[in-house]
Order: sequence, then C-alpha cells, then structure tokens
Amino acid sequence: MKRLLFIILFINNIAIVSYAQMINWQQCYGGYDFNFASDIIAESNGNYVVVGLSNATDGLVDCDYQGYKTWLIEIDSIGRLLNQKCYIQFFPYNIHKDIKDGNYFLIGETSLGNSDEALHNLGIKKVDENFEVLWERSYGSLSCPNYSGHKGRITSDGGVIACTGIQCGDGDPSEYFGMWDVWIIKTDSLGNIEWDKTLGTKYGVEGAVQIIPTTDSAYLMLSTAKVLPVEDYGEGNIDCFIDGNINTGYAVITKLDLQGRILWNRCYGGPDGDDGLYDMVNVDRGYVFVGLSSSIRGDLSGVPLHYYDENEWEREADKWIMKTDLDGNIIWQKRYGGYRRDGAHKIISTSDGGFMIFGYTQSKYGDITVNPSSPIESIWITRLDKQGNLLWQRTISNSFEGVNGACQVSGNKYTLCGVMSGAPGGDIFCTNYIYGVMRSYYVCNITDTVSYISTNDYSKSQNLISIYPNPISDKFTFSGSPDNVYDIIMQNINGQTVKVIKQVMNGDVINVGDLPTGLYMIMVNDEKEKYYAKIMIL
Repeated sequence: MKRLLFIILFINNIAIVSYAQMINWQQCYGGYDFNFASDIIAESNGNYVVVGLSNATDGLVDCDYQGYKTWLIEIDSIGRLLNQKCYIQFFPYNIHKDIKDGNYFLIGETSLGNSDEALHNLGIKKVDENFEVLWERSYGSLSCPNYSGHKGRITSDGGVIACTGIQCGDGDPSEYFGMWDVWIIKTDSLGNIEWDKTLGTKYGVEGAVQIIPTTDSAYLMLSTAKVLPVEDYGEGNIDCFIDGNINTGYAVITKLDLQGRILWNRCYGGPDGDDGLYDMVNVDRGYVFVGLSSSIRGDLSGVPLHYYDENEWEREADKWIMKTDLDGNIIWQKRYGGYRRDGAHKIISTSDGGFMIFGYTQSKYGDITVNPSSPIESIWITRLDKQGNLLWQRTISNSFEGVNGACQVSGNKYTLCGVMSGAPGGDIFCTNYIYGVMRSYYVCNITDTVSYISTNDYSKSQNLISIYPNPISDKFTFSGSPDNVYDIIMQNINGQTVKVIKQVMNGDVINVGDLPTGLYMIMVNDEKEKYYAKIMIL
C-alpha cells in the first residue's frame, strides 16, 4: 500500500502550506568572449543597474576598448537593455546607490595611478544617473598589489566603508603587521579617507572578504585567516585563542565601532577544513551569516557535513549558515548541500523572519533534489525559516552558471545576477544570447510562490472543512459547507501541482489512488476563502 502524508510545518507561528519558485523572466548580455556580472541593484522605477566585467567590443557591448573593463548596464523591469557605459582600469565587485543624490558608487579593483596596470589597488568610482564619472580614487600601496576583498558598502553619511588585503605598508595604510593583512577604509562622500584600520598578525595570512554596516551602529568585517596565538605570530590584533582555548577557524569576524575601534573579534569554523563567511544580514539582537564550510572539528563539530572521508581527509564544503548574538556568540548554525562543493554568496531577509540564500552547488544528491549540471556548478537558491531550517530549494542550471549578486524587488520577488557559460538550455532561456560567447551576464527574476499562512488561519480551516478517513488508503470524503462549491489543489513538497479537482461539493468522494507515495499539501478554494488540510494516505 501507498502512504501519502500531508503536513503543515509550524515554525514560529508560520505554517508553510506549499512551496515553489517561478522564473518570471531571464536574460543574457554581453559580446564575444568573456562577460561576468558581479552585482545588481533595483531602482524605484522598476529598472535595474548591473555592473560587471567584459572584454568584448561587439554584440551588446558598445565599447571600443580592447581588453577587460567595467561594463555598467541599465535594464528595464523585464530585462530590456536601456543604457550602458564602459570604464577602463577598473574591475567592479559592488554597486550601491546614494539615495540622497541619486548617484552610484562602484567599488572594486583599480590600476588608476599605477604605471603597472597589473598592480591593482582598492578603487572607488562615483558616477551620476547617466553613468558619467563624478570622481574616482585609488587606495593602497604603490609597490605591491592589494590582493583580496575590494568590496564595500555605502554609509548613512554618504561615504563608503570598504576593505581589501595588503602585502606591504607603504602608501595609504597607517599600519601594517606583516605578510598578508586586512585593510579597512572609511571615506567621506568625496572619497577622502576619514580613518583606516589594519587587521592582522606579523606572520599570519589574513584575507579580506566583505565589510558590512550593522543596525546597532557598527561595522562587521568578514575575513579569512590562518591564525595562531599572537605570541606565536608576533604583533597583531587578531587572536583566535579565547579564554585560553584554541579556536583556529578560517572564518574571522571583527566588529568595529563607527570610528574603526575594535569591539571584538572571533574566529569560527575548524582547523581542518575550508571555512568562509561571505555575507550577513541584521536580525533582532543578532546577525545571520552565510558562506561555506568543510570542517568537522572546532565550532562545527557535530554540525552534519554531507561528504567527508576522515581517514583520507577528503571532503567537500557545504553551504554554511550561522546565527550569532550581537557579541558574536553562536546561537545556531546549519549546513546544507550534497556530495560535492556547495556554498552561498548572498543572503536576504524575508518578511516572515526567514532568509533567501543565493549560492551555488556542484551536487545533485543530499539536499539538492534536481541538478542536471552536476558536477558542474549551478545556481542554487534556498529558502530557510527563522531558525535556519530548510523550507525549499531549487537549482537554475544548464552548463555552468553562477550567482554573484541579488536584490529583493518586492515582498516575494527577487532578481539575481551572475554568469552563464555556453548556449542556453535546461533552465536557461535567453533571447539576447549570441552563439559562440564564452560567458555572458545572466540576470533572472523569480517569485517565491509559497503561501505562508499563520497558525490562526490554519486552525480556522480545520473548523470549516475536513477530510476523512484520515489516514486513508486511496479515497477520501470531503466535508465542507453544504452551500459552497470548492476547487481542490494538491501539491507535492517540491511545489508541483499533482492533482486539481474542480466543482467539489460537501460529501464528494475523491480518488487519489493514482498519486505516488510522498508528502503533499491540499489547498481548498471557494469563491471567497482559501482553506488548508493535511492527510495521510496508507
């Protein structure tokens, strides 16, 4: 016999009654050879601005410069190209809009001011609404390149907080410990440095990832490090020994006040894997971080990892989600993934207290139910509840796709940007695609079609409709108001509609013997209301 179970998941007074994710539109942009979208923002008029890198001079790229350059584009609400601009000697990672004057900040790498174009420093470029340059600045050393990070955010006073990695102490940094350090700058609205801060140790290896303003008037610096006690690594200000106990994780979080003074720093992860945190959102009395992790010791001891061979030290990273309080103490952490490498680049808070996470996967088992591109990288989107539990997930895949930026358009609509390799196929459909292009900008608009209802609404449904017997074998009797006519929609846990029954009345018998064993949800509609039910088929 078959067993069909309908479950309503109650999480923090929210019941998930169905889930799915719909692609509303998607498009590709670029010219022959290489194009790579790194970030996207949504405009109040429904348009988007996307920034990235291109070395094309043809196709949709209207630039004469031969070689890699910034390609900044504006598209409308359904992906049609409206405007574009190219900038040389600048490789962008982030774009932010100053809502006070309507201008844009681009943050990334630049060779501006250096005779050696391969010598890249942290760069900030401000452009107006027509993409004309207002000013641009280079920050760092004149003798050795900045090697990591090159990211930042706009601040409430119209300036920028940004980070990079340094390998020497000349030029702009006011302090340098040694080897590879993390360097942070705070600028005013004209790009002048107001203060700077170096994080590192004399003999350690520290890498900048991202710096993010917090809602409690501070900054969180996300970095990576191979750190031993300061007494072993010489002078510095990153120490992963806490209360005499070693914590040699690779993921480091440093909290600074608005003047750059260190409030605390903590190391997370374990000494035996590849751990990194790449983005963060503020939550009530804490923070939630996302990244990747393959450690099975340290902080991550006991947090399941999908694939590892302890004897051979072979393992693949999973997507890592961690919640802390305002002082950096871990409240909970989760890992999701499969048997190959998986990770996260972007997290967005949802209105119900949950999280949309945009990342990548090379897996097709474990938490990933469908990924025809495996073991090639695909875009992987996951929806979590307030406690980090996985509600649903899906991949967007064909040959090789990656996501680098994402923005929330409305309560349940999101637009992501990244890269697409090869010709469209699978989940990828682009009318702009130029055959022969190695990699294209990829932009995709999606809707979270989940119905999130409160437990009060669910309890109300139980008083007005019923399904019996429950559990059942292959048929059930529907009971509702004698005066109403209903439509019944049945969905599996992947959000797929498996059965629709029209014109159902009180006392009708419904045959579900054709459905496979598994979990399902029922939504019952009349002309005025929606009702929800759960059943089990044996």
